[in-house]
Amino acid sequence: MSSHGNETAPPVSGEEVLESCQTAVECWVDENVFLARLIATAVVLLTSWLVVKAADRGLTRSAGRIARLRRFDEYQTKVVVGRTKPMRLTIRLLMLTVAVITLLAVWGLQTAFTGLLAGAGFAGIVIGLAAADTIGDVIAGFLIFYNHPFDLGDWVEIDGVEGTVEDVALGATTLMTWDNERVTIPNRLVEGTKVKNFTGGRKLRRRIVVGVEYGSHLGLAMKTLVDLAKAHPDVLVDPEPTAVTQGFGPSSVDLVLRFYVEPVRNSAIAVYTGLVHQVHDEFRRKGIAIAFPHVQVVQGRPWDLGGAVPPEVRA
Repeated sequence: MSSHGNETAPPVSGEEVLESCQTAVECWVDENVFLARLIATAVVLLTSWLVVKAADRGLTRSAGRIARLRRFDEYQTKVVVGRTKPMRLTIRLLMLTVAVITLLAVWGLQTAFTGLLAGAGFAGIVIGLAAADTIGDVIAGFLIFYNHPFDLGDWVEIDGVEGTVEDVALGATTLMTWDNERVTIPNRLVEGTKVKNFTGGRKLRRRIVVGVEYGSHLGLAMKTLVDLAKAHPDVLVDPEPTAVTQGFGPSSVDLVLRFYVEPVRNSAIAVYTGLVHQVHDEFRRKGIAIAFPHVQVVQGRPWDLGGAVPPEVRA
């Protein structure tokens, strides 16, 4: 009597398992095309967002680490971090391009995209004419990023507007004025006009012009100006303050005090104001008269005051 034992199934290789899994996935995708595309879209968008966030965080942390290693102050740290902005914007644009191309492939729009590109020539001309200013602002924004005429926090004057740089975007630059007003200037205007950066050299020279009366002791007046500047705690020692003679005015001999301060608006104004007060008080104490325009009015006939008598009057 023959007995039949339990029959075992033939072993399945790894390749067959993988092939069956792939077949199952393909079958599911074929049956749920719309849902699969939605999932793929979500994955692409999430991946792009995570890459952009990771790049932003990594670049910002690296800049901060460099600033700490070099023992930068708060202003210098802000400048270093601000200079990572062009790279961060480039990464965002790159990831946006990759995401758009991938999503077109996911939704099967390559043919439509090719046709769109074919007709983009005419559309590009129309859009270029309609948005010429906007495109110019974006291009100028990249030039500002890479030319670095100023950094975040710098004290600048752009097109007659003076303030600190609060933000530099692709389209516009934002200044915070000393009246606490936020002014937005298009980047094409920033790139095409004269920009005065008071913070660029990290040392700002200020001038105080003083007119003293004719007959005053000029040497004493100039020495007093220099001594007052050197004694001020916020005036930089290097370069040291100097006083020079500017020239002869209608009512005075004009002297100029030159000194350097840190390029911070509030500090520069405070130093200037303090020194003007000190010069006024010290000149008064030493008997140095500060000149002012004045006119002497004389009434009477010239010959009564010692002048020559005209011939017609003598006749």
